[in-house]
Amino acid sequence: MSLPGNSKLNSCFVTMFLAIFLSLAITPSLWSQSKSKPFTSSDLQLKNEHGPWLIMAKNFEGEGAKKKAVQLAAELRTEFGLKAYCLPKYYDYTQTVQGAGFDKNGNEKRMKYLDERVIENCAVLVGDFATVDGTDINDTLTMIKQITPKFFGTTDAVDQDPKVNSAEYRNFLKRWVDKKEKKDFKPGPMEFAFKATNPLLPPDYYKSPEVDKFVRKLNEQKPFNENNLLECKGKFTVRVLTLRGLNAYQTWGRSEESSDKEPSNALEKAAEQAYLFSRALRLAGYEAYQFHDRDQSIVAVGSFNNLGTTDSNNAFVYDPAILSVVSRFAGTGGTVKSQFGISQKPRILFDLVEQRTIPELREGDRKTQLEYFTKLSTPFDLVPTPMTVPKLEATFMYNNFTMGK
Repeated sequence: MSLPGNSKLNSCFVTMFLAIFLSLAITPSLWSQSKSKPFTSSDLQLKNEHGPWLIMAKNFEGEGAKKKAVQLAAELRTEFGLKAYCLPKYYDYTQTVQGAGFDKNGNEKRMKYLDERVIENCAVLVGDFATVDGTDINDTLTMIKQITPKFFGTTDAVDQDPKVNSAEYRNFLKRWVDKKEKKDFKPGPMEFAFKATNPLLPPDYYKSPEVDKFVRKLNEQKPFNENNLLECKGKFTVRVLTLRGLNAYQTWGRSEESSDKEPSNALEKAAEQAYLFSRALRLAGYEAYQFHDRDQSIVAVGSFNNLGTTDSNNAFVYDPAILSVVSRFAGTGGTVKSQFGISQKPRILFDLVEQRTIPELREGDRKTQLEYFTKLSTPFDLVPTPMTVPKLEATFMYNNFTMGK
């Protein structure tokens, strides 16, 4: 077919026509292919950065657990817009374990499980929640408890084994006993979903010391309110020095009955040392803090909002800035010989801070300088510990946590 007019114009028209035809013929198939592209297990793998708080939606156990979890997680993403992830676990009960006591030859007893098998387990979790009591996590939890994904209508969702596990039996009893359900709440197959912590994060992330009125008052008194850890803006810090007080608290500073210049007990001495260390480190340019509770005083360095991330092997790795502080204050790696044997050599303040930066070491008589030097000669912790910055109002999770244990 030929068109009247310029041949060059005809050629352009034919080219445009073919381009439109091909786009209409090819684009729909490409679009449908990309839309229906399934998620892979690696796409759904739970990682550290997927939030400190999660919702445990469903747990599968036995043969094909991972396959079922991937199917459910993919549907929660595509059909309900939830950020669902999978966390597989394998429990090997075929290996022997150390038992209690010793055999006739004096060796530790080795025992084996009665039911020797390998159990496949895979959990489906919904994540990316920053807090445990926010509106987003509460609304999502309510939604998960009520929805019924199509997955639960398939044969793959039901185990072929007629046995009922303990979790299913407990859920059955709960439904049978608890009849006071809300009228507007229609439970679905995931009605027993609950909030959970991210198991890939280290315990340090959640261990925030509880600060009650008494401890708060201790840290508000002068001079222990200077460089107060409670005023640290970051979420995390690194504890570099732990000073035990041996539960001997009476007062801060010198007791009224005592005429001595030195603090009257071990806890007061620990508090004084923590104050002097934090002050000396600040003079040397370190972001140092002090904190005091009923049993001890600590010195911490640094303020960080990120604790770490997950590497290619899905293992937790601390943030480089935190590792830098740990490396700076950790033991030198050398050894010290004594009558008790060989031990590691910790760092002291003067390994990191020049004496001339501390005014007290250049003022007063020789005896006063020596006393001050002795107070600053306590070694740092061999292994500095990343920790959560204590807050004035701790949640119920932290009620039984005592800093330093």
